[in-house]
Amino acid sequence: VRASYTRNHETLNPGINYADELLLGYGLDYRLLEDLIVSADIDWINIVESDGGEKADLWRLSLRTYYELTAKTSLAAGYQRTWKSSDNDVRSYGQNTFDLTLTHRF
Repeated sequence: VRASYTRNHETLNPGINYADELLLGYGLDYRLLEDLIVSADIDWINIVESDGGEKADLWRLSLRTYYELTAKTSLAAGYQRTWKSSDNDVRSYGQNTFDLTLTHRF
């Protein structure tokens, strides 16, 4: 379970001093086999910018798997779906992200 409240001052549009961000989320990791883990997460982020800026809700759903090939090598795959609804229609969107990662520790 995740919950956080932050005031973001860094990655904002010009003319915006800060953005208040409330995050609520839940994640689950499950070991299917000794070397195979599957994970799922869902997050909701409420974003309110200062100075008449954007007000938005962002939902993220993530599904991941992690497989240990050897003691030093692993393979991971993931999918993330993001939906953003904004009071500024041109800033609303849906996004799909896929990733595949091969890791070897020397």
